[in-house]
Amino acid sequence: MSFHRVYLTESPNPYNLSVLRDKGTFGQVQVNYFVVPRSAIQDDFNIIGWSGPEVTLVFPDGVGRQHITIYAIDDNEPEGDESLQIGLVRNSQGTAIGVPS
Repeated sequence: MSFHRVYLTESPNPYNLSVLRDKGTFGQVQVNYFVVPRSAIQDDFNIIGWSGPEVTLVFPDGVGRQHITIYAIDDNEPEGDESLQIGLVRNSQGTAIGVPS
């Protein structure tokens, strides 16, 4: 299992967390990810395609990178950075969380 803590600052710009294949790009592989809110609550963020509790990322043959796209919801409450944790499970062929963009 692989974890990555994400610190969010309210912004209209998305945060793209890369998930990389680390054993080549031959064949289709998949990995599931889950989200654990830390200081953020579920109303503070939106993750494209996340419906909980786990979401499957599929890497078709030849694809080496997928993204988990996170939006920090901009509200009227003054607050500091908020954090959540992303974890990878059921990793069929070696994927890892890469450097976020």
